[in-house]
Amino acid sequence: MVPCDISMSNLSAALQDVNLLYLDGYSHEMALSVGKQADLMKIPILVDAEPERTKTELEHLLDLSSYIVCSGKFPEKWTSISCIPSALLEILVQYPRARFVIATLGENGCMMLE
Repeated sequence: MVPCDISMSNLSAALQDVNLLYLDGYSHEMALSVGKQADLMKIPILVDAEPERTKTELEHLLDLSSYIVCSGKFPEKWTSISCIPSALLEILVQYPRARFVIATLGENGCMMLE
């Protein structure tokens, strides 16, 4: 699906009762289009930032994000900072609209910074 496949009025109607929008960066153009509409409608956006996605695919979604969740590998890949807490702080500085960022750490749980 691409953005021209759906009208803004249909997209607005589809998002009308949404309390949180989850985006993972797949179908980048559609995710960005839906994210922009959700942002206009003041719907919080959770972005699942995966290390397989490129900066081009994610940076505009992260600009819209209210919450960021990522794997433990993502913070260093994104920021070039090897210390996870410092990298998470840098992500929050880069994307000030994000209320928090969480890095999942497998069997070691997760780390959250707000």
